[in-house]
Amino acid sequence: MSWQTLHRHFFARAVGAAGFGAVLTACVTVTNAPDPSKTAPTVEQGVVVISVTGNTAQVSQFDQLTVRKLPAPGAPQTAVREQHLLRQVSQGLARDTSLFIGSLPEGEYTFDRMVDVDTNRALNMGEGGRRLLGNFRVKAGALIDLGRLVVTPVNTRVVVGRSARVTSNAQLVKRFAREHEQFLAREVQGGWVDPRSTDDRVEEYALARPVGADGVTELPNGDLAAASRLGTVLLRDGQGRWRAIRSEGLESLLWVKAVDAPETALVAVGEFNTMLRLDRPSGKLLPIDTGNLPAGNLLFVAGNPEAGWFVAQQSGSDITLYRSAALERGDWKPLRKEDVSRSFWSGTNSFWAWPTASGFVYAVSQGSIWYYDFATARFVERRAPNNNRLMTVAPSANGALGIVTSPGGGFGGIFATMYLSRDEAATWEEIKSPFNVKIAAPRLTQQGTLLVPGGAFDKPELQASKDGGKTWTKMNDAVERSEQLVVLPTRGLLAVDAGARFGLARIRHSADEGATWRTEYSNFDRAVYEAEQKRKESEKK
Repeated sequence: MSWQTLHRHFFARAVGAAGFGAVLTACVTVTNAPDPSKTAPTVEQGVVVISVTGNTAQVSQFDQLTVRKLPAPGAPQTAVREQHLLRQVSQGLARDTSLFIGSLPEGEYTFDRMVDVDTNRALNMGEGGRRLLGNFRVKAGALIDLGRLVVTPVNTRVVVGRSARVTSNAQLVKRFAREHEQFLAREVQGGWVDPRSTDDRVEEYALARPVGADGVTELPNGDLAAASRLGTVLLRDGQGRWRAIRSEGLESLLWVKAVDAPETALVAVGEFNTMLRLDRPSGKLLPIDTGNLPAGNLLFVAGNPEAGWFVAQQSGSDITLYRSAALERGDWKPLRKEDVSRSFWSGTNSFWAWPTASGFVYAVSQGSIWYYDFATARFVERRAPNNNRLMTVAPSANGALGIVTSPGGGFGGIFATMYLSRDEAATWEEIKSPFNVKIAAPRLTQQGTLLVPGGAFDKPELQASKDGGKTWTKMNDAVERSEQLVVLPTRGLLAVDAGARFGLARIRHSADEGATWRTEYSNFDRAVYEAEQKRKESEKK
């Protein structure tokens, strides 16, 4: 299928979602699909398992999945229509993937709705979306494994499709939902009434436009690497051209680290203990055996063969720092553990980690900043000024650390304070912000300029100071609050927007300390945009 055809199909499906409200014309009853590990399925029920991965920052995880049972052949159109609500069974399973397991009565079903409770966002499936996915059938006494659904933005719209890469959830259940493993012994059925539609190219489309750039790292040759969704590492060359290197999985990658080894250029880690290495000879991302690491998500990796290797792993509300002498088949020993919050991905407590010239650092919202030195193999704790809470941190490539702290009261950063440290948080200097509302921490460029993006209630802008915050100069109105500023060792600045508001993600670069910016990477699809404009024009005629 050509890309032009693919665009037309996506556009048609997205527009079809607008017809959702006209579908449910009869009476509807909504029933919670019981968790079979807590309420034994009846003889009339089958167990359904399905996972959903999002290639978008607009939601964290989907928490609820609503399906509708179709009337039996010959049933009157006025018959009561059943909706069944499945809930994710492993809270905090990952940042972008949810697992749903529930018991449903025997029959044929279609998908209606997905909900992310944390962001209060819902994705309603229109007729076009339902046709693209197809229906599934539940057999009493069987396990119905529907594999993975992939959700991705198409400009400001969203589409959902079936994954051709992940067609079984057995390993996900065994690792992250062990209480449901007993149901894998049942008769396992695929469940889908029809094969994946030839029009369903959602997964392929998403893989061509992965969203996000986390853990941006400058490689020894000056190229940049960043972790992205759908098992992707983004690479940037010296001319500002980005390309994607993909693994075989759909797990979101969350951090990358440059490695000086003959066979390996970098290591990437992410969801579900994913650990990959970029193989120099083949240019491919190859899996690393994670040894005895317990189930979890890897947020950060640091180390070298001499000092050992370190990872930060999230499991539920706990984050554990592990060390192993080797990466491949590592024997991982826990060093420290932090309890961040009930809901790590969107809760009020946060965790940050970043490398230093001599080791690495991690910080938590409670105000602790822990520096680890490879040479001494010791952690040293530093605290935020006045033992205040950390709202946000901004490490710069030159070793400086900017923070925003809060005494615990106030709203939206009104009572917050900005600080900068040039000596690994041993001493702090207060930075007088140019904004009344302080959300973003100050960044220190290689030339010694302080940069601060605009506050929550101010017009988006970038302010700069060359005298330590005594005076400020407006650089421009070009930097949005949704963009993360990254100070690079030698390559200037990046502004990364993950598209959390409207689904439009981009990466921009500045070589003049933020005065001017050039977009280098975006998931904006001009072909779809032009098709939509033509449709609007034709409707006016």
